[in-house]
Amino acid sequence: MGSIEQIDLFPEGGCDTHHHIFESHKFPSSPTRHLTPPKATIEEYEAFKRSLGITNSVLTHGPLYGHDCSSLTVFVKQLGSASTRGCAVINEEASDAEIESLHNSGVRGIRLDLYGYNAMEDAKKQIRVLELYASRVGPKGQLGSSWEDIPSLALQVVVDHHALLKAQSMLPVGVDVLSQPGLLDIVALLKSENF
Repeated sequence: MGSIEQIDLFPEGGCDTHHHIFESHKFPSSPTRHLTPPKATIEEYEAFKRSLGITNSVLTHGPLYGHDCSSLTVFVKQLGSASTRGCAVINEEASDAEIESLHNSGVRGIRLDLYGYNAMEDAKKQIRVLELYASRVGPKGQLGSSWEDIPSLALQVVVDHHALLKAQSMLPVGVDVLSQPGLLDIVALLKSENF
């Protein structure tokens, strides 16, 4: 790997909030993965962080490993738990002991596996998946049947990949980027305190 010039774009304490490490040569790939991303090593990530002056990290468990978070906990430890946290993909049937072990390893977030539930395009299924996970990691309670109920959750909700909203070039001809399905819901959620 060539050297990367140092550019201090981030102030001391700056945080990369979503990064994946894919080292299938060290950790087995899940047979149920929906994609196989290219290799992205922890050494490359450390060089990337240094090049931008990033101090803190949130490693996000990627689809390559399914629900097996052993790679995530190793990577968080390797980068240093004082400056790195993890966001895990778990099975909704994970035991309390498994969730506690992830927490003790530096995991502070749960990422929903919408692909595994065939819920990428179905908002009602997404709500049911969110409810499953909220009941496992947050205070017990019922979630309603629409995105309007998310602000009432007693836990922080974060979306990744720009909430899968599409740029104009990715939309069908004639569909305005500001009128795409889900945009107004996301804008409304951004106004809530836990989103």
